[in-house]
Amino acid sequence: MAASAITVKRLVVPKAPDVLAEHLRETILRGELAEGSPLPTERELGERSGLSRASVREALRILESEGLIQTRPGRNGGASVKQPTAQSIARSVGLYVRGQRIRLRSLLETREVIEPAMARLAAANRTDDDLAHLAAAQARLKASMKDRIAYLEANVDWHMPWRMRATTSR
Repeated sequence: MAASAITVKRLVVPKAPDVLAEHLRETILRGELAEGSPLPTERELGERSGLSRASVREALRILESEGLIQTRPGRNGGASVKQPTAQSIARSVGLYVRGQRIRLRSLLETREVIEPAMARLAAANRTDDDLAHLAAAQARLKASMKDRIAYLEANVDWHMPWRMRATTSR
């Protein structure tokens, strides 16, 4: 067979920072590092992985933008593990929806399919605390019927109770 007859597809080789970020991401998501656990220093990560500090820094920036770590500058600073929150997931989904230009109608149709099953699960697994938050959200909805902006805010809180908890726990 002639060398020109060989079919070779274009290879996509991931960048070193992406590989390190993926490894650290999986370590965090598997629960091998608890919330607040410090990561090794940039220098240590570079020595262990064989990557430059610039590549390590970029990998850490990726994880920080994903909400999986937080970094503090300075002598006693460094990176520590942060578990994903509902807000970070909502932000990522929001970026995806906007970036893909998904129509609102499609989102509403999807919600109509998913919401009854989610409500069933929420009801089956609810706590007394969940009921108290739901009652407070319902009261806000009723009280805000004449104020469109307040009503929309209350509606979001009713559908996303973790958001309401975050604002009431401050």
